[in-house]
Amino acid sequence: MTFQTGSYMMGNYNPTSAVTAPQNLGTYNMYGAAPTGGTQPYYQGRYKSSTITSQSFIVGDTLTINKHWSIMGTLAWSWIDQAGALNATSPLKQSFQANAAFSPTTSLMYKPTDNQTFYFTYGQSVEAGPVTPNSQYYTNTNIALPIAHSEEYEVGYKVRYQKMHFNVDGFRMTSPYAMYVGAANGTCAGGKTCQTYTYGGTQRNYGVEAQVSGEVLPNLSVLAGMTWLDAELVGSKTAAYNNKEIVGAAPLQASLLLDYRLPARLGSFASGWAFNAGVHYIGNRAANVTNTLHTGSYTTLELGTRYAFHVARFPWVARFGVSNVTNERYWASVYTGAPSGTSGAASTLYAGLPRVYHFTLSAEF
Repeated sequence: MTFQTGSYMMGNYNPTSAVTAPQNLGTYNMYGAAPTGGTQPYYQGRYKSSTITSQSFIVGDTLTINKHWSIMGTLAWSWIDQAGALNATSPLKQSFQANAAFSPTTSLMYKPTDNQTFYFTYGQSVEAGPVTPNSQYYTNTNIALPIAHSEEYEVGYKVRYQKMHFNVDGFRMTSPYAMYVGAANGTCAGGKTCQTYTYGGTQRNYGVEAQVSGEVLPNLSVLAGMTWLDAELVGSKTAAYNNKEIVGAAPLQASLLLDYRLPARLGSFASGWAFNAGVHYIGNRAANVTNTLHTGSYTTLELGTRYAFHVARFPWVARFGVSNVTNERYWASVYTGAPSGTSGAASTLYAGLPRVYHFTLSAEF
């Protein structure tokens, strides 16, 4: 039996005022020319707008029934305290508190042979609720939502063959979905186009995952994986959003990483070299809650090399790599709503990094 405890504290900060007025830069496409004529946004000062304090206690154990069957379980209790401030001149006030929120997890495992495992897992989890961003257009700005309770079922299979590992599983998960719901004019400081940040429905995920890892050939290692995900919003308070794709959730993701080390027979100098390559694919994601906009899919390529050597008996490793080799233009992330400190928005997207070169040198002493 094992016992574990952990805690964390987190504070959010917002600017006290915006020196730069909102700017309309027009309509642009990330594949074309960049907008011109705008000025750099500038915010003045900052204040602590919200805090989260979380403490958890976990107890777990594994019960071995026989050489084929076993049961593993964990019980967790969480204490969560959240506070928020309405503006820069308001003190922090408690907005939500949870005492000993309970979340169990249990797994039933069957091993027909030493290198195979079938399992079924059921789990619940709790986490601190999201905090409404600071904006005059929100009726509950800087207020934390209640803790989110999630539930998951998972069934899977694992097998080890020689130097290879294969995993596959299917899962179903549900969790509250925080979103912006229209509110009556006059209910927010901005006076109109008011919104309330609330749990507006349930995110329901069905998915399948598969992963392969290990040494496929002498000196050649592989790590490959894929995830198919059907993520929908169900039970929405807004009928137009019901049974729509979750914003930012890719229906398909896949990656392939290869690492090749030169064989020792080539000598001590050459055998220190290794080369790696990685391909990552992200499928087409919904960019708004009505699913009328999508980001498009993208694929990125990474290439790199490393050289291991010794200096005065100490091991050193020099690494050089290139990320996004083809300089792909893509949206790295997308989510509903607006960043903290700005006016309301339907969705916010962040552009991915262009081609990046990186070099590191590390040593062990």
